[in-house]
This record gives sequence, structure tokens and C-alpha cells, in this order.
Amino acid sequence: MPRSLQFRTLACLLIGHWSLVLGHSAAGGGGLADRVGIMTHFAHGQPLDLIPPLVATGVRHVRDEIYWDHIEVAPGRFEFPAKFDDYMAALRRHQIRPLVPLTFESRHHDGGQTPYTEDGFRAYARYAVEVLRRYGHQIQAVEIWNEYNGGFIKGPAMQDRSGTYTRMLRHAYAAIKRERPDVTVLGASTAGLPFPYLERLGEAGAFAHMDAVSIHPYRDTQPPETLEPAIRRLQALIARHSPDRPLPIWVTEIGWPARAPGASSGPPLDEDTQAAYLVRCIAILLHAGVEKVYWYQFLEHGVDVGLGMLRDEKGFPPKPAHAAFVTLLAQFRDVAALEREPAAHGVYSFVLRPLAPSGERAAPPSRLLWSLRPVRIPTHGATRLVRLDGTSETPPDWIVLTDRPVYLHGATASPVPAPGPDDPPAPLADSAADFSFEQDRGGWSYGSMTFSRTGSTEFTRLTQTRVTDWKEEWHLPGTPLSISDEEQHPASAGGRPVAAVRRWTSERGGTVRVQARFESLGAGQGDGVQVRVLTDGQVRASELIGGPRRPVFELDFETELPPGGHIDFAVDPGPRGNPHHDATRVSVAILPPRNSPAPHHE
Repeated sequence: MPRSLQFRTLACLLIGHWSLVLGHSAAGGGGLADRVGIMTHFAHGQPLDLIPPLVATGVRHVRDEIYWDHIEVAPGRFEFPAKFDDYMAALRRHQIRPLVPLTFESRHHDGGQTPYTEDGFRAYARYAVEVLRRYGHQIQAVEIWNEYNGGFIKGPAMQDRSGTYTRMLRHAYAAIKRERPDVTVLGASTAGLPFPYLERLGEAGAFAHMDAVSIHPYRDTQPPETLEPAIRRLQALIARHSPDRPLPIWVTEIGWPARAPGASSGPPLDEDTQAAYLVRCIAILLHAGVEKVYWYQFLEHGVDVGLGMLRDEKGFPPKPAHAAFVTLLAQFRDVAALEREPAAHGVYSFVLRPLAPSGERAAPPSRLLWSLRPVRIPTHGATRLVRLDGTSETPPDWIVLTDRPVYLHGATASPVPAPGPDDPPAPLADSAADFSFEQDRGGWSYGSMTFSRTGSTEFTRLTQTRVTDWKEEWHLPGTPLSISDEEQHPASAGGRPVAAVRRWTSERGGTVRVQARFESLGAGQGDGVQVRVLTDGQVRASELIGGPRRPVFELDFETELPPGGHIDFAVDPGPRGNPHHDATRVSVAILPPRNSPAPHHE
């Protein structure tokens, strides 16, 4: 059978199969659904058999690549392999818009390394224009490189990432706009959210040569709710560097890997939690003002173990994240905006404001709801409850809201508890929010400490700071010891473990509540770390984490401190003194005690 006929026959069968599985039509999106996309890997050779299940989700946007080195076959001569033309043609037939990251180096320029000369930058710009000429108005957005601050560059460009990227970006932006002024050019395309690197891009003038800022703010095991303050901080950074030209944010990769316990590639996260995180992160990002969000990724791929919503097996069996994605797109299809309602701490209620056709009355709003702790809520006459997997039911008078989001339709009033006296108070101090290059600011100081069988040495303040592309940190020169807003890395000296320590000092004294969380970031490697909490020099808690042990240690306690009393949060390389793979995320909140007076409410 000819290849084209084989594909058409298979496509018809698969479209029918997936439509039955999903129970909804593959009609086009609209409203907020049009701001959601997904990463595919057709450029890597994933089969076009994936097109029918992709279409069946209802998604209208994908992100996929057209590699420079694959199309410039000789200096200045471009030929496009069938694998690119085929997948682009398939997307065009189904009216799915591709966002194209323009990647990576070419063997014909700058010695096959990341462009770093003016000739290399001009060659990269020609490649961008050739891609646009080949596919025309099918391409409405391109991304300049992918994760330039990460592992996808090589050669001299690494010596000044922000400066070299800005020069390449300037050439590409000018060439693209001459060819296609309508194309949205995304810049930055960062691995993670490296604020020092983004500041350097701003200082180099990079924001003048892009139409939107793209980021990949992966959170490891941190929940989606931690994205809110990060996006606000990025918006403020962009406004400082581009005050007269507002730039939107595109999240062009975001995802959480679902891995079984004991997996060597990272900490475990079950598949149901991955599905819940998908919905929560997309809702939070869109509400925060992010223009577009692309989930990473559609089919399980290569080294990115656990991130796919389809398994790389015969028939592409779906994970729970797939049903959650399909359901979200269906629920967002005719929604104009998300509006967050006031609610008790940890409770999230987003009103889905519908699109209102001209001259017609808008339908009653629906809600997307979840809670970080179980809470019983009334449904106020709601007519339909839709769960993560798309199943629908008539709701009872009361439901228990959990961290698995639900969609509630037809409620006549807000069902969520309002903020009240039971909400946790604002912290007296926060280790991340209060981080500074100034010792004692906010009560925090940063130093080192050596532990032995007989106790610990005195706390020694660090005196040196540094700013890398990834973080701002205190450090001990000549050693791996460092302390940033979120992490601590210990060292060893003379065979003795040296702890990285952040200390909080109480100015007035009194009883405080301490919530602390230590998480080893070694992904099961190394021999782990020893974490300790000390109050006025006395060990309050001690635990070995990481390596072959569990990666997380949490504690919540109250303690009374005299004026000037202190609490130390220490991470050392453990009894063997091996500092490899010992990066540890440390999060501390200092709160009023539980029995502190609360405001009176009638």
C-alpha cells in the first residue's frame, strides 16, 4: 500500500478511536483555550500517527522545531527534508498553529558552534527568514533559540551568554521583521526563571529586540502555586527594562514529570498529581497575565522521563494528564477571562467569565476550584460538576474540595469560604522573600559552621557574594559552600563537614512558630546531607536526607527565644563529608505562635 494511503487509512481509524475515547468533538478552540498549547517532537522523528490524537484533544497550538543544521545543506543553500514538510502540512490541514523555536547551530558557520561572530549572527538570521519563506503565514510566532542559558550552547558564546544572545537576537529580529512584520518574535527562552540572567539581558538591551519574553519555569517538585510570585517578579523586571514597550510573557515549556518511587531520574510524583498540577498551573499562569502556556509534552520523549501525557507505546495509551488537558480545553473554549474570587488561605476559586456574543446575554459563569487542604463547601444549586478526567455529574448540596481541581457550573453564589481568622497569619520572616546581600537584614544572616561529635563551632559569617546567570548567593571562596534565596550547598575542610547555615535572630524575643522544609536536590545521587535546626546553639532536630534516603524533611514547632536569640538552619555534607550532589532547597517561615490573638469577627 502506498505510504500516503497507509497514513490516510490509519488516520481515519485513529481519529475514530480517539473521538470515542475522549467523548467530544475535535472542534476548534476559542477564548482561553486558544492561549494553551503543547510541545510535540515531530522534528525529532515522532510519527505522524500522533496527529489524530493531537487533533482530538482540541488543542490549536503546538511548539516544534525546524533545525538549522538540517536545512542549510551548504553555505547559503537551503533544502527542507520531508520530515519537516510532512508534519507542517499535517498541522496546516488541521488548522493547528506551530510556534517554531529556531534552533540550533549550523556546521557551516562559526565552526559548528553557537553563533558568536557577526557572520554567524547574519547566517542565523538568514536561516530564520528561509523558514518563514518556506512555510509562509502558517507560522505566526518564532522563538529565538531554546534555553540559551542552559545546556544548548557551545563554544565561545558561553563566555558571555547574555551579551552574545542579545547580539544574535538583534540580527534575527531585524531580519524577521523586514520579511514578516506580523510575526511574533519570542526572546529569552530561558531554562527555568534565572532572574540574574534576565537582568543581564535587560541591561544589554535585549528586550528592545523581541515581542514577548519566553520562559520555561519548571518547578521540580514545588507545586504550581509557587509560580504566582515568580511571574509577578518577572513582570516587574520587564517593566523596569522596557517601561515604554510592555512585553507579554509566554511560558513555552512547563510540566511536572510523573515518576515511580525510586526512579533514578528524579523525585517521585504520581500521575494523578501531575494531572492536577497541569490544570492548576495553566489556570494560575493565565490569571497572572501570561499570554500563552505550552505544556511539556504530548508524547513521552527521550530523556524527559515521565513528562509526556501519552505513553510511547502501541496505541499511545494516555495518562491522567491527557484527560485533564482535554477537559481543561473544553471548559476554557468559550471563556473570556479568569477572575479569582476572595477565598480562605489555600483555597482557589476562578470564575470562568464566558464570551458574550454581540447582543446576547452572557451565560452564568462557571468556576474552577481546588483547595490545598480538604474543605467542605456548599454547591449553591449548581447544576453540573465536572472532574479532572471529564466525568460529569449532578452535584450534591455539599462537596469536599481537595487539591484535585473540579469545574462547578450553575452555582448561584460563591461556594468558597471567605478569608477569615482561621487563615494563617502573615509570616514574621521568610527565608526566600527576605534574602539579601546584606547581613542581618530582616533578621537573617548567612554563614558556616563545623560540626563534630562534641558539638558545633561558632557561627562564622560569610563575607563574599557573587551573581551567576542562575542565582545570587553568598559563598565561601575555594569551596562549594553557598547560600541563595532557596538553596544551601555545604562543603568539607580537612575531612570535616562544613555546614552552610542561614540564621534568623529575634530582635525582641518571645514565642514564634517555625515551619521549615529541607529538600535534597541530588535526585538520588551522592550520599545525602545532614540537616539540622538549632535554637540558641542547641540541636532541635537532625536528619539525614537525600542519596539513598528520602529527599524531604519537614518540621513545624514553636519555641521561645530571648531578645537576640537565634535559630540556625544548617546543611552539611553528612558524616562521610562528601559534598557532591548536596544542593538542598531550604524554605523557612517564622510565624506568630498558634495561640496569638486573632482579630474579632462578628
